[in-house]
Amino acid sequence: MKIMGHSDPAARKQAAQEALVSPLVLEAIVHLEEAARGGHVFAMFNLGISHLYGYGQTDGRRDPDLAAEWFEASGLPEGLFAKSLHASSVGRKEEAEMWRSRASVLGFGSSWRKQARERTGSGGSSGAKLNLKWPPLPTGETPQEF
Repeated sequence: MKIMGHSDPAARKQAAQEALVSPLVLEAIVHLEEAARGGHVFAMFNLGISHLYGYGQTDGRRDPDLAAEWFEASGLPEGLFAKSLHASSVGRKEEAEMWRSRASVLGFGSSWRKQARERTGSGGSSGAKLNLKWPPLPTGETPQEF
């Protein structure tokens, strides 16, 4: 689906809304769920992204609480950092600092972390990025790249 090809803002927004529940996005979410059940931490992290941004929801409804659970379940430094952002957003400052500290101890924010993660890869494939390439939302935003 070519969202940016629409010149009419209403058509662009409609195309982006449809992208949230496109067959490819829904199929990706099913595969992420299956992989997460098997313990795949990149899949868990991306399920957090899908719930945080409303992918797979016909109304675009976001579920930051469920997203935070997936970020925590991933155990990845990036997931723990995202969990800290959620705790902070709901006013739990001490909990937010705990998650931020754990993420930092595991390498989040360090110069070597992203390079090491991409070199190691996921599922035996090096060069794998943590974030999937999610389509733009109706607002035009895309998920933060970790």
